[in-house]
Amino acid sequence: MNKSELVSQCNRQMPALHRDEIEAVVDQVIANIERSLHEGEPVLISRFGTFQIVDRAATRRRNPRDGKLIDIPAKKKVAFRPSDLLMAKVNDEHQL
Repeated sequence: MNKSELVSQCNRQMPALHRDEIEAVVDQVIANIERSLHEGEPVLISRFGTFQIVDRAATRRRNPRDGKLIDIPAKKKVAFRPSDLLMAKVNDEHQL
């Protein structure tokens, strides 16, 4: 499902709201998650999961083409840890 499909599905489930209003809410939720992660704060969405920033250390790897060692710089990565309830639903242990 992409963002447009998400907005359409929400619009079908909440016909009282206009599609543009739903899209604005989705955009704002995404922007708030991005801002919190940028500030280093984890984002916990109950019954869904947690987004957080994980620091990846610098490392050296071998280039498979020529065998030379290359330095990979440190960087930040966004990690998502699904909740137990979400995992149970994905594994069909609970009804959706």
